[in-house]
Amino acid sequence: MNIKNSETKDVTEVVTCRAGSSGCPMAIIDVKAVAEALAEVLAEPEYKHKLNEKLAKPFLFHSQFCVAVTGCPNACAQPQIKDFGVIGRAQIAFEESRCSGCGFCANACKENAITMTEGVPRFDRTRCIGCSDCVRSCQSDALSVGEQRYEVTVGGKLGRHPHMAESLGQFETVDEVVECLRKAIELLLANGIKGERLGALLERLS
Repeated sequence: MNIKNSETKDVTEVVTCRAGSSGCPMAIIDVKAVAEALAEVLAEPEYKHKLNEKLAKPFLFHSQFCVAVTGCPNACAQPQIKDFGVIGRAQIAFEESRCSGCGFCANACKENAITMTEGVPRFDRTRCIGCSDCVRSCQSDALSVGEQRYEVTVGGKLGRHPHMAESLGQFETVDEVVECLRKAIELLLANGIKGERLGALLERLS
């Protein structure tokens, strides 16, 4: 899925992983709904014309304010290198009474966040990245996605001076994500030098 705002000469762009168009079994959040909510913000008159003026002219592809929404921690839409990113993460719930002790969840976990102790899975929440691989592996429905989380990242960019996006934390609602985008745009509009990317601005202000 690729949403562009033609009225501002494509100075903004929203890209998604395949969950935003054809769907994906790995997706934890509704990628299409999140992307559309963020695209609506970018299309608001108070932002779109100001962003058009703020970004470098003549307009170059790498001057785009790019938003990426990805359904799971695999991050196929590459939010780490976008101005604003959203990553779906799961809060895993465990119902011990349903557990068969098979250990499939521990085998499925690529982060080594699950160990079997006397036939019962024990979870290291500091290692868990919320991918829900363990949930898909569970044959007894002892594991489930308890809650969805939206991790927001800001300031990613490539080019001559690349910068990996930094996490603002995990949020519970799309409304909170939308508010984060508004604040990021307003920071860029208020403090950015003409043609400056959000990542460069954050580095300069840090």
